[in-house]
Amino acid sequence: MKVGSLAKAFLLSALMFVMPAHAEKLKGTDGVEYTSRLKVVSETLDGDVYATVTGRILLDGTLGAPISIVLNTDRLLEWVHDLNYSEVLKVDAANDQSLYMIYNAPLTLDDRDVYVRFLGAREGDNVFTMSMIELEGYEANPKAVRMTDLRGVFRIEQITEDKMGLKFTLHYNPDAKPVFAANSNTKQLVKKTMKKFKKLVEGEYKGADIPPELAKALNF
Repeated sequence: MKVGSLAKAFLLSALMFVMPAHAEKLKGTDGVEYTSRLKVVSETLDGDVYATVTGRILLDGTLGAPISIVLNTDRLLEWVHDLNYSEVLKVDAANDQSLYMIYNAPLTLDDRDVYVRFLGAREGDNVFTMSMIELEGYEANPKAVRMTDLRGVFRIEQITEDKMGLKFTLHYNPDAKPVFAANSNTKQLVKKTMKKFKKLVEGEYKGADIPPELAKALNF
Protein backbone atom coordinates (compact mmCIF):
# COMPACT_ATOMS: atom_id res chain seq x y z
CA MET A 1 0.00 0.00 0.00
CA LYS A 2 1.34 3.44 -0.87
CA VAL A 3 2.11 5.96 1.92
CA GLY A 4 -0.74 8.24 0.77
CA SER A 5 -3.25 5.40 0.82
CA LEU A 6 -1.99 4.24 4.21
CA ALA A 7 -2.44 7.74 5.64
CA LYS A 8 -5.99 7.96 4.29
CA ALA A 9 -6.85 4.56 5.74
CA PHE A 10 -5.46 5.60 9.12
CA LEU A 11 -7.43 8.87 9.06
CA LEU A 12 -10.67 7.04 8.17
CA SER A 13 -10.14 4.57 11.01
CA ALA A 14 -9.50 7.39 13.46
CA LEU A 15 -12.66 9.21 12.43
CA MET A 16 -14.74 6.05 12.77
CA PHE A 17 -13.31 5.60 16.26
CA VAL A 18 -14.14 9.08 17.56
CA MET A 19 -17.48 9.56 15.76
CA PRO A 20 -20.67 7.54 16.37
CA ALA A 21 -21.69 5.28 13.54
CA HIS A 22 -24.90 7.31 13.12
CA ALA A 23 -26.95 9.91 14.92
CA GLU A 24 -29.77 8.36 16.91
CA LYS A 25 -33.09 9.23 15.26
CA LEU A 26 -36.58 7.90 15.90
CA LYS A 27 -39.97 9.03 14.60
CA GLY A 28 -43.01 9.25 16.85
CA THR A 29 -46.60 8.52 15.91
CA ASP A 30 -47.06 12.29 15.59
CA GLY A 31 -44.82 12.14 12.52
CA VAL A 32 -42.08 14.11 14.28
CA GLU A 33 -38.46 12.98 14.31
CA TYR A 34 -36.68 12.90 17.66
CA THR A 35 -32.91 12.72 18.16
CA SER A 36 -30.58 12.49 21.12
CA ARG A 37 -29.66 16.12 20.47
CA LEU A 38 -32.09 18.76 21.70
CA LYS A 39 -33.76 20.69 18.86
CA VAL A 40 -35.61 23.93 19.60
CA VAL A 41 -37.77 25.87 17.13
CA SER A 42 -39.26 29.33 17.71
CA GLU A 43 -42.12 30.62 15.54
CA THR A 44 -44.73 33.36 15.80
CA LEU A 45 -48.14 31.91 14.99
CA ASP A 46 -50.95 33.84 13.30
CA GLY A 47 -52.57 36.29 15.68
CA ASP A 48 -49.74 36.18 18.23
CA VAL A 49 -47.24 38.88 19.17
CA TYR A 50 -44.90 36.57 21.07
CA ALA A 51 -43.36 33.33 19.82
CA THR A 52 -44.37 29.74 20.43
CA VAL A 53 -41.29 27.65 21.24
CA THR A 54 -41.11 23.89 20.71
CA GLY A 55 -38.31 21.60 21.87
CA ARG A 56 -37.83 17.94 20.90
CA ILE A 57 -35.43 15.32 22.25
CA LEU A 58 -35.05 11.58 22.85
CA LEU A 59 -35.02 10.35 26.44
CA ASP A 60 -33.69 7.04 27.75
CA GLY A 61 -36.08 4.95 29.82
CA THR A 62 -39.79 4.31 30.19
CA LEU A 63 -42.87 6.44 30.85
CA GLY A 64 -42.89 5.90 34.61
CA ALA A 65 -40.00 8.33 35.10
CA PRO A 66 -41.26 11.41 33.23
CA ILE A 67 -44.86 10.95 34.43
CA SER A 68 -43.67 10.71 38.04
CA ILE A 69 -41.61 13.89 37.65
CA VAL A 70 -43.97 16.12 35.72
CA LEU A 71 -46.92 15.49 38.05
CA ASN A 72 -44.88 15.70 41.27
CA THR A 73 -45.47 19.42 41.81
CA ASP A 74 -43.39 19.42 45.00
CA ARG A 75 -40.23 19.26 42.88
CA LEU A 76 -41.02 21.75 40.11
CA LEU A 77 -38.35 24.20 41.27
CA GLU A 78 -35.69 21.57 40.57
CA TRP A 79 -36.30 21.37 36.83
CA VAL A 80 -38.52 24.23 35.62
CA HIS A 81 -36.00 26.89 34.63
CA ASP A 82 -36.25 30.29 36.37
CA LEU A 83 -39.15 29.17 38.58
CA ASN A 84 -38.59 30.60 42.06
CA TYR A 85 -41.92 29.91 43.77
CA SER A 86 -44.66 27.31 43.35
CA GLU A 87 -47.76 26.76 45.45
CA VAL A 88 -50.44 24.12 44.96
CA LEU A 89 -53.86 25.74 45.26
CA LYS A 90 -56.14 22.81 44.52
CA VAL A 91 -55.88 19.09 43.76
CA ASP A 92 -58.87 17.67 41.91
CA ALA A 93 -57.09 14.39 41.10
CA ALA A 94 -53.56 13.00 41.02
CA ASN A 95 -53.31 14.18 37.42
CA ASP A 96 -55.21 17.47 37.85
CA GLN A 97 -53.72 20.23 40.00
CA SER A 98 -53.98 24.04 40.07
CA LEU A 99 -50.92 26.08 41.00
CA TYR A 100 -49.60 29.61 41.49
CA MET A 101 -46.11 30.08 40.04
CA ILE A 102 -43.59 32.94 40.07
CA TYR A 103 -40.69 33.12 37.59
CA ASN A 104 -37.48 35.10 37.77
CA ALA A 105 -37.32 37.76 35.07
CA PRO A 106 -34.18 39.10 33.39
CA LEU A 107 -32.35 41.94 35.17
CA THR A 108 -34.24 45.25 35.52
CA LEU A 109 -37.62 43.53 35.01
CA ASP A 110 -40.18 42.50 37.64
CA ASP A 111 -40.78 38.80 38.23
CA ARG A 112 -43.59 37.18 36.22
CA ASP A 113 -46.39 35.15 37.79
CA VAL A 114 -49.18 32.91 36.53
CA TYR A 115 -52.03 30.76 37.79
CA VAL A 116 -52.03 27.47 35.93
CA ARG A 117 -53.76 24.11 35.83
CA PHE A 118 -51.57 21.03 35.26
CA LEU A 119 -53.69 18.38 33.55
CA GLY A 120 -52.16 15.00 32.74
CA ALA A 121 -53.78 12.62 30.25
CA ARG A 122 -53.16 9.33 28.48
CA GLU A 123 -53.41 9.48 24.70
CA GLY A 124 -53.09 5.98 23.34
CA ASP A 125 -51.15 3.06 24.77
CA ASN A 126 -47.77 4.77 24.77
CA VAL A 127 -48.43 8.52 24.88
CA PHE A 128 -48.76 10.84 27.87
CA THR A 129 -49.51 14.56 27.73
CA MET A 130 -49.42 17.20 30.41
CA SER A 131 -51.20 20.44 29.49
CA MET A 132 -50.57 23.79 31.16
CA ILE A 133 -53.86 25.72 31.15
CA GLU A 134 -54.00 29.38 32.19
CA LEU A 135 -56.37 30.17 35.06
CA GLU A 136 -57.92 33.64 35.13
CA GLY A 137 -59.72 35.79 37.68
CA TYR A 138 -57.08 35.92 40.42
CA GLU A 139 -55.95 39.16 42.07
CA ALA A 140 -52.73 40.77 40.87
CA ASN A 141 -49.52 40.48 42.87
CA PRO A 142 -48.04 44.01 43.18
CA LYS A 143 -44.54 42.51 43.15
CA ALA A 144 -44.97 40.59 39.87
CA VAL A 145 -46.30 41.07 36.33
CA ARG A 146 -49.01 38.62 35.32
CA MET A 147 -48.20 36.34 32.37
CA THR A 148 -51.17 35.84 30.05
CA ASP A 149 -52.15 33.75 27.03
CA LEU A 150 -50.35 30.72 28.46
CA ARG A 151 -50.40 27.61 26.28
CA GLY A 152 -48.08 24.76 27.15
CA VAL A 153 -47.96 21.01 26.50
CA PHE A 154 -45.54 18.23 27.40
CA ARG A 155 -45.99 15.26 25.06
CA ILE A 156 -44.05 12.08 25.89
CA GLU A 157 -44.23 8.94 23.77
CA GLN A 158 -42.68 5.53 24.39
CA ILE A 159 -41.29 4.98 20.89
CA THR A 160 -39.22 1.86 21.56
CA GLU A 161 -38.77 -0.39 24.58
CA ASP A 162 -36.22 1.99 26.13
CA LYS A 163 -36.53 5.26 24.21
CA MET A 164 -39.06 8.09 24.56
CA GLY A 165 -39.70 11.16 22.47
CA LEU A 166 -40.31 14.35 24.48
CA LYS A 167 -41.90 17.40 22.87
CA PHE A 168 -42.41 20.55 24.93
CA THR A 169 -44.40 23.42 23.41
CA LEU A 170 -44.73 26.73 25.24
CA HIS A 171 -46.34 30.10 24.49
CA TYR A 172 -47.15 33.00 26.78
CA ASN A 173 -47.37 36.77 26.80
CA PRO A 174 -44.80 38.08 29.32
CA ASP A 175 -45.81 41.71 28.79
CA ALA A 176 -42.20 42.63 28.02
CA LYS A 177 -40.36 44.58 25.33
CA PRO A 178 -38.53 44.32 23.05
CA VAL A 179 -40.39 41.31 21.71
CA PHE A 180 -37.26 39.63 20.28
CA ALA A 181 -35.64 39.68 23.74
CA ALA A 182 -38.77 38.23 25.36
CA ASN A 183 -38.86 35.49 22.71
CA SER A 184 -35.20 34.71 23.35
CA ASN A 185 -35.94 34.35 27.05
CA THR A 186 -38.78 31.91 26.33
CA LYS A 187 -36.46 29.87 24.12
CA GLN A 188 -33.90 29.66 26.93
CA LEU A 189 -36.62 28.65 29.38
CA VAL A 190 -37.67 25.75 27.14
CA LYS A 191 -34.09 24.60 26.43
CA LYS A 192 -32.92 24.67 30.03
CA THR A 193 -36.12 23.15 31.40
CA MET A 194 -35.83 20.22 29.00
CA LYS A 195 -32.16 19.64 29.86
CA LYS A 196 -32.92 19.56 33.59
CA PHE A 197 -35.93 17.30 32.98
CA LYS A 198 -33.83 14.87 30.90
CA LYS A 199 -31.20 14.72 33.65
CA LEU A 200 -33.82 13.71 36.24
CA VAL A 201 -35.50 11.17 33.92
CA GLU A 202 -32.22 9.45 33.10
CA GLY A 203 -30.75 9.86 36.57
CA GLU A 204 -32.58 9.80 39.88
CA TYR A 205 -35.90 8.64 38.39
CA LYS A 206 -34.48 6.05 36.00
CA GLY A 207 -36.59 2.89 36.09
CA ALA A 208 -39.37 4.48 38.16
CA ASP A 209 -42.87 3.06 37.93
CA ILE A 210 -45.96 5.22 37.60
CA PRO A 211 -47.28 5.75 41.16
CA PRO A 212 -50.47 3.67 41.66
CA GLU A 213 -52.72 6.71 42.26
CA LEU A 214 -51.46 8.34 39.05
CA ALA A 215 -51.71 5.13 37.06
CA LYS A 216 -55.34 4.80 38.11
CA ALA A 217 -56.16 8.44 37.25
CA LEU A 218 -54.48 8.10 33.84
CA ASN A 219 -55.88 4.61 33.08
CA PHE A 220 -52.40 3.15 32.63
